[in-house]
Amino acid sequence: MPNAPSFLDELQIASPCKADWAQMQGDERVRFCGRCEKYVYNLNAMSREESVALLLEKGEACVRMARRADGTVVTNDCPVGARSQRRTMRVATALAGGLLAASALVLRHRAYADQPKAQTHAAELSAKPSCASPKPAAGPSLWDKLSEFAKQAERRAEPMMMGAVHVVEPSPRPARR
Repeated sequence: MPNAPSFLDELQIASPCKADWAQMQGDERVRFCGRCEKYVYNLNAMSREESVALLLEKGEACVRMARRADGTVVTNDCPVGARSQRRTMRVATALAGGLLAASALVLRHRAYADQPKAQTHAAELSAKPSCASPKPAAGPSLWDKLSEFAKQAERRAEPMMMGAVHVVEPSPRPARR
């Protein structure tokens, strides 16, 4: 088997595909592209060993991959990528918790503001207009905000490329004298 790091990192996509990964049917490892009627393999969701084995088995495949600045292909067993994913999840969880806490405070405040004071008389209540809070302006839901945050985090990550790669197993190099 060729040297996994260099073999994988030397892959080239000659003609990047503009198909939308999110619109394809399948899971995070492989999806079917209805546009070109091929399976697209996500190397980022596989280990380096799995990626190399798949490419050697197929010989030619349509892949989705990202490279780091140093040129290496990002795989799921990369400690840097895993660290980045954990950091993104921690930030998303903290953001969700903060939004949840803020929502609870707003709802509690509105519920308190809508309650009449214990000392207020019934006659005064009927004479005064309701002190109910105005309805909040319709805005994005918590799910929409988290989805947008995840999309922004993905955009900040290494750029993804999709397209066909042709794999030729490198021949062994002759020994140097």
